[in-house]
Order: sequence, then structure tokens, then C-alpha cells
Amino acid sequence: TMPAQYTPRPDLPEPILFALQDPYYQEGLNEHFDQIDPKIRKKFEHHFSVTTVARPPRQRVLSKRYSERVIPAPPPEGLWSMFGHTIHSILQEAAHRNPALEAEVRLGTVIKVRVGGKIHQVYIHGQADLYDPRIKMLDDYKITKAESMYYENKDEYIFQLNALAYIWRQNGKPVEAIRNVYLF
Repeated sequence: TMPAQYTPRPDLPEPILFALQDPYYQEGLNEHFDQIDPKIRKKFEHHFSVTTVARPPRQRVLSKRYSERVIPAPPPEGLWSMFGHTIHSILQEAAHRNPALEAEVRLGTVIKVRVGGKIHQVYIHGQADLYDPRIKMLDDYKITKAESMYYENKDEYIFQLNALAYIWRQNGKPVEAIRNVYLF
């Protein structure tokens, strides 16, 4: 997908507009795919993140259909995303103080999916915010507006975390507990 583009505003310095575009995610994803064993990469035709799979089907289809279209948005549209990235970065640095913890690790696995009678090999991947192998706990931080907790359905967050746990287990990392940590 194309990074978000924002309408220029003379009152905002260029670094803020760049930060709103969040190149970190795409760079991390590219790095992950570069590290996948070529034998495994040959096995799958498609790949999806657990976040994408958790979204409603219509949203996934429309996002894919229009992913190349650039629609400039006003900068405030990306402030929550930038705020979330900032909090995640701070928490990742804090987790690195304890060498037993694994922070911001992306893993994936190949699964078989039947579509229209044909079986496809699909690579599903995700990045966990924190994995503690000592207690086999997987955490995912959610940075959201407090009022969204009252109005939005959080089933996709639960699905996303369960999918991450499945991926971790497939990669030899036992998971016995999962937790969404809501930070407002």
C-alpha cells in the first residue's frame, strides 16, 4: 500500500508531515520479507498481515482496489497514528532493558486457504508488541481514543491477537496467555 499523503500546511514543519507518513511500518515489513528463507518465499502466492485479515471483508477489498490512489488528507487525520507509533517506540525501548523480553518482533507462517475449490499457500504475518517467553505471554498494545472503547467493536483486536498467538506457536514460541493492553 502507498503511504498516506497529507495536504501541505504552512504552519506545520516538514518533519511533522514526514512523521505522519510513518515510513517505519513499510521499512520493517520490507526487512522482514528480505529475511524470509527463499524456499519458504517460493511456497506462497499471497501474504497478509493479521491486522489486514482482521478487518471486515469490504474494507479489505476496497483498500486493495484503491491502494494506488493517493488522496491527500488534512494532517490531523494522522496524528493518532503518529501518537501510537511514538508510544510503541518508547515501550519497545523500555522492553529492551530486559534481555528476556522480545519486543516488536514480526513472525509469519504459511497456511493453506481454499478459495473456489483451489488451495492457495498464503503467508500470514504479524508483529507482536511484547512476548515474554518466561511466562509464555503475548501482549499487543492498543493506543486509541477513550470514547472509541464505548462505540467500536473490538472483536478484530481479539482475532488479531489470537492469530499472532497461532503464528508464534507455529514458529516454536509457546503462547499460553494473550493480552490486549489498552492505552488511552
